[in-house]
Amino acid sequence: MKRIFYSGFSIILMVAFIGLVVTGCGTKGKEANQVQGGSTTKQQEQPQLKYPEKTVEFVVHTNPGDGADIYARTIAEAINSEKLMPQPMMVLNKPGGSGANMYNFVMQRAGDPYILMTAQANLLTSPIKNNLPLSYKDFTPVARMAIDPLVVAVKADSKYKTMKDLIDAAKVAPKAVTQAGGLAGATEYFLSYIIEQKTGVVFNLLPHRGGGAEAVITLLGGNADFVIMNPSEIVGQVEAGKLRVIAVATEERLPSFPDVPTLKEQGIDATFGLFRGVAMPKDVSPEIVAYLEKVLKQVTDTNKWKEYLKNNGLISAYLPAKDFKAYLDEQAPIYEQVLKTYETRLAN
Repeated sequence: MKRIFYSGFSIILMVAFIGLVVTGCGTKGKEANQVQGGSTTKQQEQPQLKYPEKTVEFVVHTNPGDGADIYARTIAEAINSEKLMPQPMMVLNKPGGSGANMYNFVMQRAGDPYILMTAQANLLTSPIKNNLPLSYKDFTPVARMAIDPLVVAVKADSKYKTMKDLIDAAKVAPKAVTQAGGLAGATEYFLSYIIEQKTGVVFNLLPHRGGGAEAVITLLGGNADFVIMNPSEIVGQVEAGKLRVIAVATEERLPSFPDVPTLKEQGIDATFGLFRGVAMPKDVSPEIVAYLEKVLKQVTDTNKWKEYLKNNGLISAYLPAKDFKAYLDEQAPIYEQVLKTYETRLAN
């Protein structure tokens, strides 16, 4: 009986041992499969982005042929012609309400990854000027693409040869120097406001309902001392010898005016330009935003985009989503302060 007991016990131990070995091998095999198939496991944890699977709409707040429309179509055409996305991009115009129609349309599409929109200066100005119940924070920044630079110009035969001449004259008395511009909220006043803050002068503001075109006529007629404009708006007058640019509000000199010093070179620590960017509805996934910001970066390397910049006097100024948001956070208080300050001054 003893021998039978020990034999049975030995058999039980042997079975248990074999079971442990098999289990161990199975575990090791499983671990080996996980190691060997590690990439597969990662792919399962981070699935490949299937986007876009249909046409992406790029919404514009102006009519076809306007500046913002041309900007959006340039981006769309670059993406489509270079096949930067597996699906096409189509421009959709939603004009009206100083951008309100576009903003309302996009806000109603929260979370929709197939909607882009132009993000320009009116994204910061329109809500304030038109009392719209929204702000730039109601949208998702994707990328800043370019800066629309501003320049200071005087009549060709003006006694003001430099910004120092202009500022020195303005220091003689408040409103001793006149700036011709548009109505309250016009973008040219943003730069003059910054110059005033940096130098301590106060300009005399002469608003025009017809905007920049009328302001230039006033300047040429000798009824104003300077204007602040986009280079493309006055290049014809400069080439004709009627206007002279005395400063550019950029970090570096403009290729279109290589002999004109920047404000910084003339002792005024000021730069300002109108941004052109791209935004989306709120609550779009970070993965989609990351994908699109890379596509837009590729756009800036295309010949179509470079030609657009050259023809319109713009500066390439790409910023990815995170940096574009920080830029908007920085600019928003400036825009709000200028609008409030200059609206009051122009009303009086």
